[in-house]
Amino acid sequence: MPRWGFTTCSIGCPTSRGSQYPVPDANPEVSLAPDAATRWKDALASWAIPDRILAQARDDPWALPVALFETKQPDISPSHRRALEPLAAGATVLDVGAGRCAMSLPLRPPAQRIVAVDSTPAMLENSPADVTILGRWPDVAPQAGRASVVVCGHVLYNVADLMPFLSALNDAAERRVVVEITRSHPRNRALERELWRHFWNLERPQGPTLEDAVAVMHQVGIEPNVERWESQQR
Repeated sequence: MPRWGFTTCSIGCPTSRGSQYPVPDANPEVSLAPDAATRWKDALASWAIPDRILAQARDDPWALPVALFETKQPDISPSHRRALEPLAAGATVLDVGAGRCAMSLPLRPPAQRIVAVDSTPAMLENSPADVTILGRWPDVAPQAGRASVVVCGHVLYNVADLMPFLSALNDAAERRVVVEITRSHPRNRALERELWRHFWNLERPQGPTLEDAVAVMHQVGIEPNVERWESQQR
């Protein structure tokens, strides 16, 4: 079984440092369902925007422009360092939910080949990856094949059915899986909650969180090494 590195990044903080922390108990806000995977799914479902509001939106409020993901030279983060540790020269890296390959580009070299999986066609246009696969994970896992290291950055909060997603990441990795997410849902910000309350009289949820994701990993049988760090990048 590959080793798992699970890093959680606090965005917009003044330093960049890595450290080891014990994992706290699961988020009590979403702890009423009988199992971790269901709690995760229910928590994500609570983020749905009511139809009365969605009908007034000119654009998809969940869609992000590709330009937001463009990075000339991504900084080496704790996630990259964990992914580099087991990488041998000439190895293959699989980047799931790759976007513009911010998680995988700093791994080449020593990696020779990057396979990028993404469900958004625009993200894969002119991709810096060696191989691109359009589709949803884990549906395209057989097409992607296996890799020495599998990386997945800032994707889990978009995945309702987390157990099969994690299991497929695990099966695809020969040596290590490195997953990076923020401490809580990326839309869980005090200013955004206040704006929703002011303009729409709507209370927004705060879960799920890192702890809920780790609880699902435990349910799958994965014991991740959890590392928390802070970054100025958004």
